[in-house]
Amino acid sequence: MNTARTDEKGTQRNRLFDFAQCLIRQRRHNDPLQRLASRVHRYATALMMMFAVLLTACGGGADIPGVNNSNLVQVTVGVNGGTVTGPDGVQVIIPAGALNQPTTIGIARSAVGAPAAPDAFPVTGNVYELTPHDLPFNLPVTVRAPVGNAPDTQVFMASPGQDWIPTNAIVTNGVAEWQRNSFSWMYVGGCFVPTSMTNDPHWCQHGRSVAGISAAPSQAMTQTELPRDPANGDFGAYRVDQAATLTLTSQVKVPGNCSNVSVKLVRRSWIEPQQAWFSVQPQTLATQSPTMTASGNYLAGTATFPVVFSDLDNGKNMFAFSVTYDCPSIIRTPNGSGYLYSWDYANPRHLTLRGDGIKVEGNITPPAVTHTIGGTVSGLTGAGLVLQNNAGNNLAVAANGAFTFATPVGAGSTYNVSVFTQPAGQTCTVTSGSGTANANVNNVAISCVPTYTIGGTVSGLVGTGLVLQNNGADNLSINASGVFTFATRLVTSAAYNATIQAQPSGSTCTVQSGSGTANADVTNIAVTCVSSGPLLLVANSGVSNGTNGLSVYRADAATGVPSFLNNANAGNMPSAIAVSPNGLYGYVGNWMGGTISSYSINSTAGTVSPIPLSSPGSNNPTSIAMDRLGRFIWVTNWGYHTVSAFSIGTNGVLAAAGVPMTGLALPYKIVAHPTADFVYIVNSTTAGGGIAVYSVNSTTGALTLLQTLGNAVSSPEGMVIDPSGHFLYAASASGSVDAFAINATTGQLTTIGYANTGSGAYGIAIHPNGQYVYAVSSATGNNVRVFAINPTTGGLTLAVGSPYSAGNNPRGVAVNAAGTKLYVTNYVSNTVSAFSISGDTLIPLGTPIATGSNPTGIAVVP
Repeated sequence: MNTARTDEKGTQRNRLFDFAQCLIRQRRHNDPLQRLASRVHRYATALMMMFAVLLTACGGGADIPGVNNSNLVQVTVGVNGGTVTGPDGVQVIIPAGALNQPTTIGIARSAVGAPAAPDAFPVTGNVYELTPHDLPFNLPVTVRAPVGNAPDTQVFMASPGQDWIPTNAIVTNGVAEWQRNSFSWMYVGGCFVPTSMTNDPHWCQHGRSVAGISAAPSQAMTQTELPRDPANGDFGAYRVDQAATLTLTSQVKVPGNCSNVSVKLVRRSWIEPQQAWFSVQPQTLATQSPTMTASGNYLAGTATFPVVFSDLDNGKNMFAFSVTYDCPSIIRTPNGSGYLYSWDYANPRHLTLRGDGIKVEGNITPPAVTHTIGGTVSGLTGAGLVLQNNAGNNLAVAANGAFTFATPVGAGSTYNVSVFTQPAGQTCTVTSGSGTANANVNNVAISCVPTYTIGGTVSGLVGTGLVLQNNGADNLSINASGVFTFATRLVTSAAYNATIQAQPSGSTCTVQSGSGTANADVTNIAVTCVSSGPLLLVANSGVSNGTNGLSVYRADAATGVPSFLNNANAGNMPSAIAVSPNGLYGYVGNWMGGTISSYSINSTAGTVSPIPLSSPGSNNPTSIAMDRLGRFIWVTNWGYHTVSAFSIGTNGVLAAAGVPMTGLALPYKIVAHPTADFVYIVNSTTAGGGIAVYSVNSTTGALTLLQTLGNAVSSPEGMVIDPSGHFLYAASASGSVDAFAINATTGQLTTIGYANTGSGAYGIAIHPNGQYVYAVSSATGNNVRVFAINPTTGGLTLAVGSPYSAGNNPRGVAVNAAGTKLYVTNYVSNTVSAFSISGDTLIPLGTPIATGSNPTGIAVVP
């Protein structure tokens, strides 16, 4: 049977694979497609396997033993080596001596059994399966794969039960090349950065473990093979010719928002012929939790393992590090045709990395005389005690009494007895555990005493970076509210003192019941956190189905930089926002939805929850004003020429305050006087915007007309009143900020003049101290202008240094209550720009933060 020939079933199978891969390439845009792709891929794989069985049964195959088609290549390679070229040009080059016997090497387009690709590095082409899985070669093999010329391309590999790790591939003319001493799956991917993660320092990071080895005395060890991929754990091969202490190290780096790093050193014999690394359970020598310190956007630490190496270790040994750590899961929230991504610290992912390892061949002359090592265990009541001698020769002990390790040591050799696994509920210590064996040793003493855990509960945590300590050590990183337990147990009557070593980014935490003596497990330590930065609410007007129409951010208490927390649903095209003076309630006008969405705000938890049965009807709501006492809101119904009034009842529930007021010409923007006595409405008519002044009934919220100022603002886009109530300023899309004086008694307006904004002004805000006005200009401007207010006349003067660049088409602008930070929504960029305020100067706070679709309204929760 010719391998180039495909029957009808083979053609269908190949089409299914091509269709599946096409769908997989769409994964970043459409999860339902990804699920469909997975089903099709599994079906195609099943057909492929059946086809391979039929092919073998019919005696078919290539000219050399194996299978060769567009999706699978299998070639038998002998001890003299060879090259296997698989689908899409993927190659495995095996040198002579890498194999001990003829072995079938396979390359297939297949992701079956492979771990899921990380969201940050989606598969850009195909996943390839290289078999036999996890087979260790005597010499490094070279893997090549076409990858194109994208600058951020990376090649990832994984073994069974392991997460994807990047390789040290070198890309030349669009082909990546790297070396391995084992393999399983591989794929090519570049970092995909979603808009919501543009400024996140951890999104494109991944863990690494770099191995190291040394010997004392140094002349005992000779390097026989250079490292192949040291950045991913491999550190070559060595021969040890005399008894020595080997020190193996793992330099670990994990993303800075991860925690609970643990490093395990394992060893196994290098069994002939080759067997997969973990086809038999390797021996665990020791486990460490290294101290991790900040290193740029990573956490870095080193785990060090001394191993006494003697004639008992002669032969071929392989050491490897298994690194585990926890990183926050990823939340994908639908946002129009795509997603908003955020970290889920409450549900961490448990990740595992394994390096290629270090080969050590023992060639030590056995001693003529040996001595046994042993001693006595006392006080043991719990189960699980395991002892070690010289970081090996594990001995499980179930009861008090004498013990002896099974393997003796050479006369004159050192011994070092340690506790490898502590028994349940106890801590055992070693006395007289090390020395030189000049006779049988039987005086090693293992003393066990009851110990207790120290822990409690964290509540109200917002942000990251919380680190707890017990007794000035035993650091414990906490990323979410919940139960915690320190790693170190304490003996009976030992003192404990839980403290905060580092505060989180968005909270201030305190400890209650943090100290005492341990006479039982301690579970009542209470760590209470209170959010320390204000919330930002952003209305995403591009949302038409209401899903995630309101985005919630936390502004860092120190820097003011916002970080995304969550979303809340709104109506169709949410635009205007108002927040009650006490910060407990928020209201969003849905321009095309014809409703007002009401929310309960929990600033501490950072949540915004819809208020049931409180979404009253409105028509084309374009603007919302709230009186300073939080009793009423007024809403302009632009297309219906009306204004609706609502009273704010218990728990923030809105109730209509009378029937909508009629007789207005396209009411567009509205603002309330700080005394709560007057309301101002500007109309967007063809002839020019007229401002109407109303008095407020303090009992009902009803409005009574006091004054009409015709043609006051051309193409109005927003209004603000200074905190003293003396001046009103209106933003004009025609390119100005118009200023008006307010009569303190009657509330009526007198024109002062205007300030030029260079291009259309589409948003306006005022500083809490009443000294500055901020106007954002869209279209050709895309900036923020700062104007100083003359306290006597109310006139505006452009501040030196203005304008300041914002995003594309800025619309909304808000200042925090302290007057230290300013935030701008960028309608086309789908971002929020943040600035620090220093007098009349704005200082940009880094790259704008991603929002939902077409953000307009913005409010800072008091």
